[in-house]
Amino acid sequence: MTRRRWVLVTVAVLAAAVVTARILYVNLSAPHVPVEHHRVGERVELDGAFLFERDTESTDGYSVTVEKAEVVTPAQYLSSMGVGDGGVPWADEPYVLAVTMEVENEGNDTGYIDLVTLGVIDGGGDDMVQVDADLLYRAYPQIDGNPVLKLVRDSEFTLTVPFSLKGQGPYFQEATGAYPVPFERGRCELVLSNQPVQKLVDLDV
Repeated sequence: MTRRRWVLVTVAVLAAAVVTARILYVNLSAPHVPVEHHRVGERVELDGAFLFERDTESTDGYSVTVEKAEVVTPAQYLSSMGVGDGGVPWADEPYVLAVTMEVENEGNDTGYIDLVTLGVIDGGGDDMVQVDADLLYRAYPQIDGNPVLKLVRDSEFTLTVPFSLKGQGPYFQEATGAYPVPFERGRCELVLSNQPVQKLVDLDV
């Protein structure tokens, strides 16, 4: 190998080493968010931990206890809420994860739970399954347009939150709107907060 080629190879190796060192530095110096795992039936105190915005959510005094989680059809979910399923597409397809939780508020006059920012990490960790707002508003029309759970001081409320994943049709196929993606049964995680601590409830459905 000629001297010029040796120089080029050496420069390339050094450049790669610099890039690798920079990536490692960024990863090591990035803020670390602690993660807590909780079980179904365990009371999870939020202690100010939030999903999206600390100041407005203000969750001090709020706690969540997940009672159960199950995969159901939209028709089954709405029936359990005492609501008809008229006009709901794919009403008999089991793609909804219904999570029943008890929320308590001790001594907080301003905070709330941001319902539409709740999410479920699927078993493979590839998708964040979001709240199905259409089903949620049908079940709880009082929160339509303001999807937060704000409890009066020193009170509690039990609700069942529906989660679903929607996809789009294949490329080059005429668009017909989103279609439901079957919920993958197995282990998954309900995300109750993202900062400064990520609080997760481990589910097995």
